[in-house]
Amino acid sequence: MSDALLERVALPQGRRLRGGILDWAETLPDGWQLGIRFRTIGCSPPEVLGICEVGDPEDMRPNSAEFKPAFIRQNAACALMSQVGTTDLALNRSEATVEWGMARMLYDGAGGVNPGLFEATVVHDAAAGGVVDAISCLEQAVADTGYGAAAMLHSSFRGAAYLRANHLNVDGLSPAGMPWVISPGYPAEEDSVTFWATGPVWAEVEAGYVLIDPQTGQRPVNWQTNLDATYVNRLGLAAFDPCLNLAATLAVPACNGES
Repeated sequence: MSDALLERVALPQGRRLRGGILDWAETLPDGWQLGIRFRTIGCSPPEVLGICEVGDPEDMRPNSAEFKPAFIRQNAACALMSQVGTTDLALNRSEATVEWGMARMLYDGAGGVNPGLFEATVVHDAAAGGVVDAISCLEQAVADTGYGAAAMLHSSFRGAAYLRANHLNVDGLSPAGMPWVISPGYPAEEDSVTFWATGPVWAEVEAGYVLIDPQTGQRPVNWQTNLDATYVNRLGLAAFDPCLNLAATLAVPACNGES
């Protein structure tokens, strides 16, 4: 039996998990790369009047909030002599992990620059009741705050198991018919998970581009460490109607694996 010369084969392109922000979000208008100013839709209760009642209506001015885009960066590095294509690897990594970056941007407001889920008003505490209580309180708070305006619910991957086991996520919808955004970028604490409710979500992310050293016109190479590195940037923006920004927490046992 003779030795055969093995040939490298190309890996399939990076793929992201489905069911997250990029699948549920509405498309942002042209020019979003400069940021957007959002005027709230809900959170203004209608008046119910008798047919002969005039009433004294209260003027309800819409609140506004600004959302600015942010870069989502991914990279790949390897020894110069390895003959590994770091450009393709970095682009594949970027595509596979962009959902995580977009969800984390929505959660922390792009580092606190934008409104984010981290500012949500808690309507149910982890110490009170189980997951059904948490979701029922969250959905009722959506009704009491949004007055019937469209809303979306959000969960981390850990929270998704509790939702499915208790039939609170059926075909992507909550018991009240709101879509669930299940994303790997939403965090979960060691002994609790949080479910969020927001107004509709808008999101866009540009295609990735490779960063070039402006002095050399090439990708950065560290000759001292013999390292070839490729950095990929993608400009993205995730925004939501800030009329609704609510949260319900659930106490859960800590995972007992080694950290």
